Parts: sequence; structure tokens; C-alpha cells
Amino acid sequence: MEGTVIEYQFEDFNSFIKEISYGGKYYNIFHPNFIFRGESSDKYKLIPSALRQNNKEKIMQLGNCICHGEDCQMMRITAEYYMLRKFYYSCDNANLYVPHCRIRNYPIDDVSIFLNKDTWIPEDLYEIAGLAQHYGLPTRLLDWSYDIYVSLYFACIGAMNSIMENKNINDDNIVLWALDAKKIESDKSTNK
Repeated sequence: MEGTVIEYQFEDFNSFIKEISYGGKYYNIFHPNFIFRGESSDKYKLIPSALRQNNKEKIMQLGNCICHGEDCQMMRITAEYYMLRKFYYSCDNANLYVPHCRIRNYPIDDVSIFLNKDTWIPEDLYEIAGLAQHYGLPTRLLDWSYDIYVSLYFACIGAMNSIMENKNINDDNIVLWALDAKKIESDKSTNK
């Protein structure tokens, strides 16, 4: 695993842009197999919104579920399913596009067909979860882009919004994550 994570730091934004742009030192380092995610602060971790501490109650509320005690993982998955299910039917009732998935095949409240903490979210719910995420619902998905500049835009706009809200400049650094998606697929197929 040595060399799996490589970190590049830059003193300022201009030198970063120069190095990733055409003719720059790192322009060709990001082979076309890479995907990118921009964050407005280096204090943020790569954690999907549904798994962030500040969204636990929101998910339970949106899913009309209550959890008491320490181990609420299955109840949380149940709440996520109900939230996605409500979103799915709201879109469908408004005549918006909804993907074909098990939610349509199992309109009853039998959540047991979805409950498996090892594989939650099931693959056939990826598309509806992605759609829900873009409407602001917390999901277990993270947005990535094949375009480095799209990810950079989101990192910068987030940092600018933070500055505008706080009315001062903080000492956070923006972060641009780059992930070799082809390597992960290759490792996944060989069970690494």
C-alpha cells in the first residue's frame, strides 16, 4: 500500500492552477482514469452526508423513524430507505422521471428486502439515491467528477460562500481529491 496516497501542497491558488493547467508539472499526472472531488476546507473528511454526525436526526426525521440506544445502524438504514421511498413516490406523483427499481416492485412497507448493512445501498437504488442527493437529501453517495475543473469549482465556490457567511478569511485550505477509479475497479475485481 506504500505510495497509495500522494499529497501535493501549494503555497497559493495561482501556483496550483499553473501546475494543473496545460503545460504545468502535474497536467498529465491525472490520467483519464481519475475522478475528482473538491472540498472547500481541508478540515472536511470524505464522509457521505448520510453518515455525518450532524445529519443523523435529520435522516431519522425524514424517514419517520425513532432510534433509542447505541446501535441504531439498522434503524438508520430503514430511515434512509423510507426517505428514498418517499422521495421516489413524490417525484413519480409529480410526473418527474424516476428510475425503475425495487421500490416500484415492492410498494408495501416491507423494508426487509433492502436491509443488509453490508451492501446498503443496493445497486438498483443508486440512481434514485443520486437523484435524491441532488435535491438536497442526505445519502451515502459522494459526488465525484471526471472533470478536474468541475471539482475545483465546487471547492472554490464553497470556500467563497464560507468567507461571505463568516465575513472573514479563515486559514482553511481547499482540497482537491483525485482517485484512480480504474485501479479501484481493477482491485475490486481481484478482491484486493
